[in-house]
Amino acid sequence: KGRIDDFDKRSVTAHQKVWKKFKSSAAFQYVRYHDTDLNFLLNPVSDSFVADLSANACNVDAVIEYFSKVQWVQEQLHVKLDKRAISDSDFYKFPRHIKPVKCHLRKMPPTAYDKLSNYERPAPSYDENDGNGNKNK
Repeated sequence: KGRIDDFDKRSVTAHQKVWKKFKSSAAFQYVRYHDTDLNFLLNPVSDSFVADLSANACNVDAVIEYFSKVQWVQEQLHVKLDKRAISDSDFYKFPRHIKPVKCHLRKMPPTAYDKLSNYERPAPSYDENDGNGNKNK
């Protein structure tokens, strides 16, 4: 969890790069870090790897609950995010028997609120050339 807290200290550009690369798994990661009892941090060289993996797989109710919470988070992202940030193809298509279940929403750290309160979308820059090497008149 310390790595997630460090993530909050990254620049806007770093967040944008991470989002672009991993947005399809964002809902899965959020629930994994903040609202499941399943242990996804399994070490394949550990003597208990097969037992740990089997314990997760056998806990069918917890697995269904995990996917239900992921589906709910995806729905929230779909409603709240700018359509340019994420498209329908970025969302996992859940089987019909998986119904959304509200997930615990973690409060953002104060540093995130500080960044948001001072956030301004950069204005488009207009320089003397049109982007093709031609001078604007």
